[in-house]
Amino acid sequence: MRTIPRLTTLLIAAALVAAACGDDGSILDFTTTTPTTSAGSTTEAPTTTGVTPESTTTAPATTTPESTTSTAATTTTEAPPAVPVVTPVDASESYDDPKLVLTVTVPVVSGVPAPAADAMNGTIGPAVLGSAHAFRDEILGADLPPDEFDMGSELALSYEVTAISAGLLSLRYDYYVYYQGAAHGMTSIFTMNFEPQTGTLLTLPDILVPGTFGVLAAIVEQHIVDDVWGGDAAEASSWVPVLDEVVLDGWVVTDDGLAFSFDQYEIGFGAMGAPTVVVPWAELGAVIDPAGPAGPWAFG
Repeated sequence: MRTIPRLTTLLIAAALVAAACGDDGSILDFTTTTPTTSAGSTTEAPTTTGVTPESTTTAPATTTPESTTSTAATTTTEAPPAVPVVTPVDASESYDDPKLVLTVTVPVVSGVPAPAADAMNGTIGPAVLGSAHAFRDEILGADLPPDEFDMGSELALSYEVTAISAGLLSLRYDYYVYYQGAAHGMTSIFTMNFEPQTGTLLTLPDILVPGTFGVLAAIVEQHIVDDVWGGDAAEASSWVPVLDEVVLDGWVVTDDGLAFSFDQYEIGFGAMGAPTVVVPWAELGAVIDPAGPAGPWAFG
C-alpha cells in the first residue's frame, strides 16, 4: 500500500468504517425410489362340439417383472467466492474560520465474509479518514498567513476501483492539498490492493513469480525514461531513485497493465504532478504469477 503522501507530515488517525458481509447458500438434493411391479393371468375356457368333447385347458400364465428401484445421486455444488462490493460514502466537511473545505469520498467494502470486510475497511479508514482529519486538525490549529484571495485551505481525496474480482481488489486514491497562502497545491497518489476473501493487504511480490522483482523494476524504469522523460535517459537519471519495494509501492492492477504512480517531485519536476506509468501485460509475462491475484488480468 502506498502510504499517505511523503510531502505533507500528516498524522494518521484511526477511523472505523462500516462493513457488511455476504450471504452463502446451499443446494438441497433428494432421493427418489420408485418400485414398479405388474402381474398378469390368462385362462382359455374349454370348447364343446357335437363330437366327443375334447377338453383343452391352458394353464394361467403369470409374469412378474423385477422390481425397479432408481435412486438419484446426491450432488453438492459449492458456491463460488463472493465478489466484493465497493460503496462510496461522502465524508466531506467545511469550516468558515479559518476557511477550509474537505472533499472526501471513502470506499466501504461489503459483499464478502465479515472478517475480510472488517479487515479491508479497517485499513481503508485510517488511510482516508485519518489523513483528512489530520489535515483538518493541522489547519484549524495553525496560525495561517492572510488570505488575500479568500481561497482558504483545501483537501480533496477521492478513489477509483481499477480492478475488482473475487480474488483481487485494487484501489487508487487521488490526494490533493492546498494550504492557505501557498503558491500552489500538492498532489499525490496512493494505492491499496487486497485479497477480498481474507482481507489481506497485498504487496507487489505477492503477484510476482518469486525472484523476478529486479526484472520488473528494470521494466518500470525504462517506462519512466520513455513515458515521463521522453526517452532522455541522462536527464531521468538525476531524478529516478532506486526502484525498490517502497518506491514501487504505488501499484494497481488495471485492464491495460500494471500501473505505477509516484508522488509529485518523486521522479520528476513538480510541474509533472504525480506521474503514473502503465506497463502493458504483454511485457509482464515472465514476472506475473499465473496462479496469483493478477494472473487473470495478465493471462486472461
